[in-house]
Amino acid sequence: MKNLERLIGEKIEQIFYFNNMLIVINFGEQIKYSLHTQCLVRISLNGQVLLTTSDIYFNPDFTRKTKKERKKESLLDVNLNNVKNVLKDAIVKSVQYSDIGDVIIYFDNDVKLELIVDCLCDGMEYYRFIQFHPHYLDSDEQCSEHYIMTFSDGKFIESIDN
Repeated sequence: MKNLERLIGEKIEQIFYFNNMLIVINFGEQIKYSLHTQCLVRISLNGQVLLTTSDIYFNPDFTRKTKKERKKESLLDVNLNNVKNVLKDAIVKSVQYSDIGDVIIYFDNDVKLELIVDCLCDGMEYYRFIQFHPHYLDSDEQCSEHYIMTFSDGKFIESIDN
């Protein structure tokens, strides 16, 4: 998904998770780009892991969550708050792609954000890169372009949904 190179020079404005499954990362003033991830996300700094999306299955004390604890604060909540501070004012320096759909985004403060394809379910959407256009355009259909990475028939497929 070579479109992610558009992020180079952009600053992270927001990072959050939604509905216990989706990490959303917004870039640029007035949110020019948004990256919605449904795959494993790992954020690290100088070889130390700061966050993974799997943290949602653990309590802040690193014990595994029980069914009764699912709605309580998770390790992901704690780590995401820490990562927000680390990524504040961070600017994308480069983007690297693997031949199997993984992406690594490098920031100017040595933080590394990895999108890791973590299953081969047919039709699975791993991540979606959205480029927003100025809102003064005449049609809602023209306000954004969606670039989607999925898996189908044993191959990774990049599609565009406008």
